[in-house]
Amino acid sequence: MLKPLDLEIDDFWGWAGEIGLDYDLGNDWLISGQLWYMRLETRAKLKGVTRFDLDINPWVVMIGAGKKF
Repeated sequence: MLKPLDLEIDDFWGWAGEIGLDYDLGNDWLISGQLWYMRLETRAKLKGVTRFDLDINPWVVMIGAGKKF
């Protein structure tokens, strides 16, 4: 039987950037797109293993469509 990992992650602050665009298609319809980047760096400790640096730096893309009411 597998045991759950005992993982500890330090609290941390990071920064994020976003850029986006909405385009009006007419007849109250629109399309939208956003791009986010986040930079998160912290320290983690796995029980029985030494501490290590943990970097989480995802790119997130969102595309959507909408209707104005």
